[in-house]
Amino acid sequence: MADQNALFVQAVFAFSQGASGSHISPEACEWFHARYHYWLGKPAAVSNQTPVDVWGTEGTGFLAKFKAIGEEAKSECGGAEIQKDHVLKGARTVEADSKCPHCPDPIGG
Repeated sequence: MADQNALFVQAVFAFSQGASGSHISPEACEWFHARYHYWLGKPAAVSNQTPVDVWGTEGTGFLAKFKAIGEEAKSECGGAEIQKDHVLKGARTVEADSKCPHCPDPIGG
């Protein structure tokens, strides 16, 4: 089984595929890291399993969601550099449509 850091690299790669060549600001990267690196190791309330624990069966779906977040962020930025707010809006949109026992806690605000 891969560790949390290795799986986070996969998440970043999927996000950047969705962003398809757009420059991503350091603040956007920091927000993405703060939200999803921690989440990978957080047990779900329902199953007490972390995303790392279920990556073998759920990883493809997780990666599709990270790619979708990148696509949404690119759409939000209108061709400019992707900023933190663009990633936040993209994540909020994708996560709101994703009903799964491993989804992160809802984004406030």
